[in-house]
Amino acid sequence: MSVLGAVLVPHAPTLIAQGKAAEDTQELAPLRESMELLGERIAILKPQTLVFISPHGSCFTDAFAIKGVARLKGFLPDGKLNLDVPCDLELVDTLSESARELGVTTFAVRADERRFEFSLELDHGVSVPLYFLQTKVSPSIISVSTSDLGAHDHYRLGAAIQRASKMLKRAVVVIASGDLSHPESLEPGQKDCGVEAFDSEVVENLRRGEFRKLLEMDSERVDRIGGCGIMPLMVLLGAFEGQEVLSEVLSYENPFGSGYLVAQVSPKGKARGGLLAELASLEIAETKRRRQGESPPAQLARQAVETYVRFGKVIKPLQDLPEYMQKPGGVFVSLKTGRALRGCIGTVAATASSIAEEIIQNAVHSAARDPRFYPVEVAELDYLVYSVDILEEPEEIPDAGYLDHKKYGVYVKCGSRCGLLLPDIDGVNSVEEQLSIAKQKGDIADDEPAQLFRFQVTRYK
Repeated sequence: MSVLGAVLVPHAPTLIAQGKAAEDTQELAPLRESMELLGERIAILKPQTLVFISPHGSCFTDAFAIKGVARLKGFLPDGKLNLDVPCDLELVDTLSESARELGVTTFAVRADERRFEFSLELDHGVSVPLYFLQTKVSPSIISVSTSDLGAHDHYRLGAAIQRASKMLKRAVVVIASGDLSHPESLEPGQKDCGVEAFDSEVVENLRRGEFRKLLEMDSERVDRIGGCGIMPLMVLLGAFEGQEVLSEVLSYENPFGSGYLVAQVSPKGKARGGLLAELASLEIAETKRRRQGESPPAQLARQAVETYVRFGKVIKPLQDLPEYMQKPGGVFVSLKTGRALRGCIGTVAATASSIAEEIIQNAVHSAARDPRFYPVEVAELDYLVYSVDILEEPEEIPDAGYLDHKKYGVYVKCGSRCGLLLPDIDGVNSVEEQLSIAKQKGDIADDEPAQLFRFQVTRYK
């Protein structure tokens, strides 16, 4: 047995609304009908295990988290849905082994795990789809969280699911849970013409089985417009590595500014050329595309890292530099692989005679001395992208009311302890989150009084 099929489904809690609440969301009626139909189709397949890929569970930036407990429980706050289902622990272990063979890091979180603040409860990315399935099928499940790794690693994870299911001769259906377009810049109910083009491209490529085109989507465009369903979709694609498929779109709606797609993918039982062998070249091509039009600060940071990692030498800044790089100032240099942070070191105020020298120094430290990561290796250089934040002078503020997590960075000081967070960070969605993280970085308790400073940055990519 192997992957019998897969579905891409939305997970808005309003989908399971009843009574008056359902009447108030009549726009979702076609989606509810499609979800019910999917439940019937999955029941016909008689799966032994449902593998859920959710973007809303506790997750890691550089690894895929798998809940590794015997019983998986979840609920929705209104008490409408309470779940208690068995976990396929044998498949959890085999999936971890298969992923490792493909160069993908997973972490099975057990009940006694204490190193991380990690919830073992099922999130709504699993609970909502399971609501439509629980009366029709009752297999064991696995709950896997997406990560900040790129599309290609998510595809590899899907291929690992296929391998693991074959190894155990397990009948598996993959449930990729998430929305399509969902630009963070839009207010609820607002629409954007770019959203329609994005969703149309995804839907048509999925319908035609054009997996390569989906993998080649511009990652920056995905980050700007794409919703939480894109990475689960990449896992779904990988689950059919080397197979011809039949893709069917059951429903697509965008009533509230988010693209909700219900689709089913089934294997045809015929082999086709796989994409695993091409992923490395696709990743390098994507990195080169992202480096096009690289700014002078980002280019200098890259040259500093590449020279240091290859030869152990620190470069000198060129004489012919933009004027803004010749004066002193605070600088942060960030390195990323795909969507995952690979290193970030910075200085709030100048420690060198020029911003150019500050960039070189902090770029080298980001690659070699960030305590959260092991030093960057030569084999990684072709996959790294760089950004440089040049800081303006921090100004003290009386309280958090003067902050805006998109516009201002925050610097928190309590005695000799201090913590800083840059503005407009992926995954930081409020001033409260921004402040909490900055305090954590400075080992400052949330309820401790502290001085607050805000600052603006100019970000160069």
